[in-house]
This record gives sequence, C-alpha cells and structure tokens, in this order.
Amino acid sequence: MPAPEPDSTAAAPEKPSSLGRMFLKVSGLPFVLSQADDQPVGVRQFLQLCLIVLYPAWLVLMATVALIYGILWVLLWPLHSRSRGPVG
Repeated sequence: MPAPEPDSTAAAPEKPSSLGRMFLKVSGLPFVLSQADDQPVGVRQFLQLCLIVLYPAWLVLMATVALIYGILWVLLWPLHSRSRGPVG
C-alpha cells in the first residue's frame, strides 16, 4: 500500500519578517474573522458577528500596543546599545 502524498495545496504558514508586519497581519479583518473558521455554521456566523462588533476595539488595542512598544523602544535604546558592546 503506497504512502499518501502530502497535500501540496496546503501552504506553510508565513512567518512575518518584522514585528510591524505581524501587527499589520493580525489587525486585518480577514485574520480576525478567520478565528471562527473551524466552528459549525451557526456558531461561526454568531462568532463572526461578535468579532465584527469587537473589531474597532481590537484596532484601538493594536494601535495602543504598537505605540507603547515604539515609546519603550526609543526610551530603552541606550540600554540596549550599551549592553551589546562595541561593534566591530
């Protein structure tokens, strides 16, 4: 009995190349709605309705996290550069 061939249509999940790209990916509406994909039809429709209602709050949360991350990155950059030592 031959071994089943792997499904060539299933793509490997992409790893975002930066934190900014990851934020953009997870704040998109298709990504948010895809969280309900594995549910039965009636439950999925209800979850997608709830996710659409909560989507504006999700965007505000993602913008706040990105802003705090950027502020901390700028404020803590001197500590980071000092701990790395001289380059060369």
